[in-house]
Amino acid sequence: MQAKQVSVAEAGINYSLNDQFSLSLGFGFNDFYEKSERMVYDDKGSDISAVQQRTLQVLPIQAVAQYNFAKASARVIPYGSLGIGTANMNYEKYWGEFVEKENKWSFLVSPELGINVPFGKYSPVMFNASVQYNYAPYNMNEISSFNTLQGNIGIKVHLH
Repeated sequence: MQAKQVSVAEAGINYSLNDQFSLSLGFGFNDFYEKSERMVYDDKGSDISAVQQRTLQVLPIQAVAQYNFAKASARVIPYGSLGIGTANMNYEKYWGEFVEKENKWSFLVSPELGINVPFGKYSPVMFNASVQYNYAPYNMNEISSFNTLQGNIGIKVHLH
């Protein structure tokens, strides 16, 4: 499924073990949508003429380990992380007004590389940019596995 519209939101709770290693619990929401023009589809020996719409909502929950490659006092703090957990996969395919659907949980793994740029020395507020790959062995109709590569830009705030 090549999504034409994607919505992504993420949040997490992080606990720093020291200046360079932290553990967190991450949550998210991803919404993928695709609509095709009216076509004739071959479906199990019969032909169906329909406008087809497909949606996939993914709700990930992951434990994340992060390692910072620089000390907290650095101007730029590059990091690597690995998230392992599960995701609720909600798939719907509409054939006009008729729908096929499946909702199930799947294993999910998400390695990430990024940078944090503090807004001053030891600042609890940082600019964040990263690249994250997500993989789940989810199979449904035309989806043979769930693979996404996403770029993230945001603000991190450390609460003490």
